[in-house]
Amino acid sequence: MTHTDQTTPNAAVFNVTTPPSTAAIALSPAGKLAHGNSQPADFQEVLNWTATHKPHDLQHLKVFLDKWGYGPAHLLTLSSDAPDSRTPAPSAYASLLDWFDAAFPKSAQNIHPRLDIGVTLARYKKVREGVRRSLRGSMGAYEARAERNALQDGWAEVLSLLQPLTLNGGPLDKRSFSLLKTFADIARRAALEPWQLIEPMFDALQDAFINPQERELTKKAFRMLNEWNGLVDFGDLLPEEPIPPLPTRRMSDTLPDHIEARVEELISIAATRVDINTSKVHNTVTPDTIKTYRAAMRYHLKLLPYCPPDPATAYDRPVADFKNINDIDALFAPEHISATIRATEDREHLPSAVQASSALGYYKTIRLILERNADTFDSEIAAEISRRIKSSDYFKDAGRDEMPEHIQAWCRDLVNDLQKERRFHNLHRTFQAKAQKIMETALDGKSKFDPAHLDDSDRARLIRLGVCAAVCAIVLTGRPLRLRNAIWLRHRGRRANINPNNDWEFFIPAEEAKAGVKIPEMKPRIDRHGPAVLNWYLKFIRPLIDPENKSIYLFPAIRTVGGRLNPSTFRTWFQSAANDADVPMTFHRFRHGFASILVRMGEPMRNIADMLGNTEAVCSKRYAFLDPDRSAQIAQGAMARAAATAEKTLRKKARA
Repeated sequence: MTHTDQTTPNAAVFNVTTPPSTAAIALSPAGKLAHGNSQPADFQEVLNWTATHKPHDLQHLKVFLDKWGYGPAHLLTLSSDAPDSRTPAPSAYASLLDWFDAAFPKSAQNIHPRLDIGVTLARYKKVREGVRRSLRGSMGAYEARAERNALQDGWAEVLSLLQPLTLNGGPLDKRSFSLLKTFADIARRAALEPWQLIEPMFDALQDAFINPQERELTKKAFRMLNEWNGLVDFGDLLPEEPIPPLPTRRMSDTLPDHIEARVEELISIAATRVDINTSKVHNTVTPDTIKTYRAAMRYHLKLLPYCPPDPATAYDRPVADFKNINDIDALFAPEHISATIRATEDREHLPSAVQASSALGYYKTIRLILERNADTFDSEIAAEISRRIKSSDYFKDAGRDEMPEHIQAWCRDLVNDLQKERRFHNLHRTFQAKAQKIMETALDGKSKFDPAHLDDSDRARLIRLGVCAAVCAIVLTGRPLRLRNAIWLRHRGRRANINPNNDWEFFIPAEEAKAGVKIPEMKPRIDRHGPAVLNWYLKFIRPLIDPENKSIYLFPAIRTVGGRLNPSTFRTWFQSAANDADVPMTFHRFRHGFASILVRMGEPMRNIADMLGNTEAVCSKRYAFLDPDRSAQIAQGAMARAAATAEKTLRKKARA
């Protein structure tokens, strides 16, 4: 999806030290040890290996190649170009496995990373793991691991001491034992015996990591080995002292203190004004806007060290290291801005990359900050940055009102599939039903719900589903509010804007509406069970979050007493719940789906715009793809009415 929130970009964007090359890249030593030395030239080789060694995974490969549309197998090679706009080119990676991991990332926090494929998260996970098994197998990973497991080394002895503890409900669960086996494989790749787990050897261990997950797994393994050392007689197999934690790595994109300090100075000046009559300093922007300023400045600066020289633009003084930089303001020179714009475009294929619309917001924010620091930056610098932003082909479509193609495809699929549309209409009741099933596992002696009988996991899931059900009751059966407007409704206090005692009537005051105009009162539909779901939420779910009812917000914060729910938290909850309901989407995409259904039903665009809180012009551009002939038909009808009116008027005059 195109995400427009200007939040700090994921550090993974900056982990590539040079732009991807189309030349063949050698597998790293760690990659060879983990995945084997073989290198399939195309997916036909992967298919052949799977048919021989793991035939049960053939179905996953065929789904990937045929149904997901990445075949035929013999054409998907390491020299291939990008298969589509959402998937990077295999030619930029060292192996087909590296490409596959980048193009189809692992789900984190139950969030679907490739909604554009149009399958549920559960299906995505299953197919992804099947294809990965085939890729790793065709590279010789299983033979290489079997050879390491056959070693009669210190790790074999450690595992032989721990394995009996997993039998017959022993104290060591099988999942923890499996984790230790995986860590033993990492240590073997690093050529480390268990007694060598001391800090001087950690560099070798970190060189063996092939992904961030292995580092996190290693941390857990260290804790477990320390816990069991003493309970199990490891003898001399482990170090005498407890295994120290892995050293904290200084992130490659962390800014030096002197640069951070200067950034804060520039932001402070941009965010305040001084009354020259009284010398008082006044804040002119909100704390959230200051966070946006900070994110924009950091984004540009963190990307600078990854900008190579560019002879075509005469960019011949790249920033290699921040440590010796004294003139920090010079880092915002127009040529450096252009360099990071190019780097942003180079990285747009990465799963964690900042989208063009978000990046455009960053650069406009930087220009604004420089303009407000007029004592430091000449006005011509900000003007030149504006010219460079406007001339960028990469940004030319970022500010348009048209919907991105992959979201258009999702909306078409929704309105053309009645089963999906039905699930969409009933999201609030689906989430409620799933929550009620959890409640049924926590009944007291009188068959009434008792939260004390919930474990921590079920309690957290019940809260997530309950909140999503209530929010959907408002936006599905009432009005499709924007995210913050929906989750920051106040159900009591002098500024309350949703009334549980009046059929949950709600409104958004002008100062909180994006258009600056009040969103008028509306009640959720009773016939669509909106108030019923909200009453259930207020009775059973909200007390789990705010038992003392200290927050004025209908959806209170999880950890901050009296606070309001964090938008990022809700986004994660909603996407996870939507995946479970077989309607994979984000909350941002929900509004597009709502509008698309209204367009399909023939609702006037003016009414749709009123519901969404947008202008009619924006909605007409954004949803024209659903009915491309509609505008012409409307214009044709208007001309026909005009012609009829003119004819009628002339005839009346003639008769007179």
